[in-house]
Amino acid sequence: MRGYFSFLIKFIAAVLFFSSPPGKLAGQGQDTWSPYALEKYFARLYKQDQNLVNGMKYYNLHYSATGNPFLISEKSSEGWINLNGVEYRDILLKYDICNQQVILEYTYSHGGMNQVVLSNEFISEFELLGKRFKKYHFSLTGEKYFQVITSGSLTLLIEWKKDLLPAGSFSNIAYEYSREKKKMYLLKDSLPLPLKGNGSFLKLFPGNEAAIRKYMKQNQVKLKTAGDTVLGELLGYCSQFFEKPKQEASDE
Repeated sequence: MRGYFSFLIKFIAAVLFFSSPPGKLAGQGQDTWSPYALEKYFARLYKQDQNLVNGMKYYNLHYSATGNPFLISEKSSEGWINLNGVEYRDILLKYDICNQQVILEYTYSHGGMNQVVLSNEFISEFELLGKRFKKYHFSLTGEKYFQVITSGSLTLLIEWKKDLLPAGSFSNIAYEYSREKKKMYLLKDSLPLPLKGNGSFLKLFPGNEAAIRKYMKQNQVKLKTAGDTVLGELLGYCSQFFEKPKQEASDE
C-alpha cells in the first residue's frame, strides 16, 4: 500500500513536470515540485497520517451472522495505539477478537467514514474501553494480544476470544458468533502460567494459600468472572507474597 502510494506520487510529479515549462508547475508559481514536496502537499490536502491509516479496508464478511466478532461492542470507541513506534491518541478503534484484528475508524477530510484493518506486524500495544492490550509471543500461546492488568509486582494476562460457529439446523442464519471467552495467565519470569480458576491461582503462592483464600472469600473473588478492578486489587494484595526476582534479591 505504502509503495503504491509513493509510486503514484512520483508518477503524478513526473506528469506535471513534463507538461509544464521548466522551472514552473502549471498554476503553482515558480518552483517545480519534487516528488517529496508533492507528497507533503497531498498529505496536507487529505490530512491523513499514512503511517496510521495504512491498512486494508475492513469488510464484514459475515454481516448476516448473529452477534459480532468484537470485544464488548461492535461500535468504535476512543482509544490509543502504538504503531510503528509512534503513539496515536484520541482515535477510534475496535478489536475483532475472533480474528485478532485491530480496526481503525476515521473520517476523510472531504467527509465520509472509513475503516481499515491495521497491520498486526506494526502494533505493539493499544488501549480501548479502559483495557490495555499488549502483544506477546510465548511458545505456549504463539503471538497474540493480551489484556494486561498490573498491580504491585504482579501482572495478569487475559486472552480474549470469540468463535464463528455454524448456526443451529432450525435457523435460517448460516453462522453465529459465540460469547466472549477468556483465558488467564499469571506472568512470572517472562512465562505465562495458565489459570483455570481460584484453585490454580492459589497453587502459585505456596505457603500463603490460607491468607489468599481468606481474602478471596471475604471479597467474593471468583477469578473467572471478576472484573478488572477486582482482579487488580487481588494482584495488589498478593504482591506481598510473590517471590522477588533473583536479581533484585541479590542487590539487597
